[in-house]
Amino acid sequence: GGAQAANIFWLVGSSATLGTNSAFKGNILADQSITLMTGATLEGRALARTGAVAIDGNTITIPSAISGLVLESAGAVTGPYADTPGQSVDLAAKVISVPLSGGMQYYRIRSNTAVTITGITIFGGNVLLTYH
Repeated sequence: GGAQAANIFWLVGSSATLGTNSAFKGNILADQSITLMTGATLEGRALARTGAVAIDGNTITIPSAISGLVLESAGAVTGPYADTPGQSVDLAAKVISVPLSGGMQYYRIRSNTAVTITGITIFGGNVLLTYH
């Protein structure tokens, strides 16, 4: 909770640049590219959809509150996979909630640590996945 680098997101419709020796907190989600000029520091992530993330003598710190857990879905097992609309991840309770799609969907979980699904429940129009 609260305004911490892990839960601040900046959505940029084109490209983003962090100036020389600047300090930035939050996650940059740019449609095109992201450039960190010399000496710029970032507490968060720099994610560019179609272009590169250019760095030059920078310090980048990923906040510990970022789990690295992503749920993606696709209409076919071969993909393409994308973020699942309407999903939520409760890191404290270790529960992933996904709205029922009404059709066949394939899911994959990407994580920076091992994830074991320990339960699947349907509740209130959502599929709840518990994990550890």
